Amino acid sequence: MSYLYDDQTKESDTSKLNAQAENVLLCLVLSSFLVNSIFLPKIAGYLLVAGVFGACLLWLVLTGEITFMIPKSIMLSYLSILSLFIFGAGLNPSIRGVARLGAFVSVTSVILFLLILTVDFEIFWRLYGIVTAGIVVVGTPTLFVDQISLGSVVISSYTTTPTSPINIGINTIQSIFINPNNLALVCGFAVVGLVTTQKWSKFIIIVVAINAVGVFVSDGQAAQLATIAGIGIFSVGQFNRSLVPLVTTAALTTIIGGMLILFKLLPGPEMISTISLSGRRHLWRASVHALEMRPWVGYGPVNMGTVLEPYISDPRRLGAGPHNSYIRIALTSGIFGLLSYLILHLYALFQSAKPSDCNTLASHAVLWSAIIFQLFNGKTIFGISPSSILFAVALGWSLRELSLTDI
Repeated sequence: MSYLYDDQTKESDTSKLNAQAENVLLCLVLSSFLVNSIFLPKIAGYLLVAGVFGACLLWLVLTGEITFMIPKSIMLSYLSILSLFIFGAGLNPSIRGVARLGAFVSVTSVILFLLILTVDFEIFWRLYGIVTAGIVVVGTPTLFVDQISLGSVVISSYTTTPTSPINIGINTIQSIFINPNNLALVCGFAVVGLVTTQKWSKFIIIVVAINAVGVFVSDGQAAQLATIAGIGIFSVGQFNRSLVPLVTTAALTTIIGGMLILFKLLPGPEMISTISLSGRRHLWRASVHALEMRPWVGYGPVNMGTVLEPYISDPRRLGAGPHNSYIRIALTSGIFGLLSYLILHLYALFQSAKPSDCNTLASHAVLWSAIIFQLFNGKTIFGISPSSILFAVALGWSLRELSLTDI
C-alpha cells in the first residue's frame, strides 16, 4: 500500500510523542463525554471539546515536527466526502452550519491522520476502560433506586420499557449520560478495546467485567451486538488468523442480506422483517423517501430532523434523525458521499482482515464494533460527540496499522 508521510520526523520528537499521545487522545475522547452528560448543556459541552481540541493542536505544535500520514488508497474517497460536504453547505449556507462543518472535519482529520499515529493503544484502552468502569460504578445504585444525589448532581435511572428478552426487574442505568445508549456505547468500546490489547490480570478482568455489566444494564442492544461482534472476530483470529477474511466477508454478506429482508426487498424469515428496532424502521423508510428527492448531492450538513419531518407519519418520531450513520451520510452528501464513506470503512476492514500481526487483528476487531454501532447510531466519524470521536479512533487505528505494516 502506498501512503503519504513526512520522513523528516526526528526520532527524539517521535519518542516524546509516543510517551504522551495516548493521554492527549484520551483527554479529547473523555471531553466528548460531557457533550451528552448531565453536567453541561450540549452547547457548553461542544465548546469544551473545541477547547480541548485546541489544546491538542497546541501540544502537537509545541512538540515539534510530526508524522502526517494519509493512505493514498483512501485519499480520493476522503477528499470526495469533504468536497460534497462543502458543496452541500453552499446549498444551505449559514454561519452556524459552516462553523459546525469546519469543526467536525478538523477534529476528524486530526484524529485520523495525525494525532492517532503515535498512540500506544495498549495504554490508551487500559486508561479508557478504567474511566468507563468508574462511570458504570457511579451509576450502579440506580439499578435499584430511581435516583441518587452526589452533592448537587442528581443521577437518575432511565425509565423505559425493557427491550431485553428477559426482564429481571432492575432499572436501566445511564450514569452521567442523558441517554443510556451513550453509556452502552462507551462501555462497548471499552470491552472490545481491553479484550484485544491487554494482558490478562485480575485487575483487567474486573475492569472488563464492570464495563460488560455497563453494556448489559444500560439495555443497549446495538452495543451488545457490536461488542459480541468485535470479541467474536478477535476470537476467530486468535484461533486461526487466516479465517478472519472469510468470516468478515460472510458477516458483511449477512448484514446486507438482513437489511434487504428488513425492508422486504428480499424474501426471508418473517421475524427479521418484523423485528423491533425502537422506531428506527420508520425513520429509515422516511430517510429513503427523503433521499429519493435529492439522491446525488443530499441536503448538506443541516438538521436531519427537519429533512425527515415531511416524510414521518408517526408523531412520536418528529424531530428525530435517521439513527443510522450510513443513511445520515447519504442524506448529507448523496449517494456518492455514501459510497466514499463505505469505501473508507471497507478498505480498512478488509485490509486489516488479512493475516498480519496481532495489532492489526485488534484494530480490526474494534473497527468491526464501530461498523456495527453505526448501523443503529445517527452519528458519523465527523463530529465531536462520544460516538463520532470513537468511530474516528477505530477507523484511524486500522488505517495506521495498515500504513505501519507496509513501512
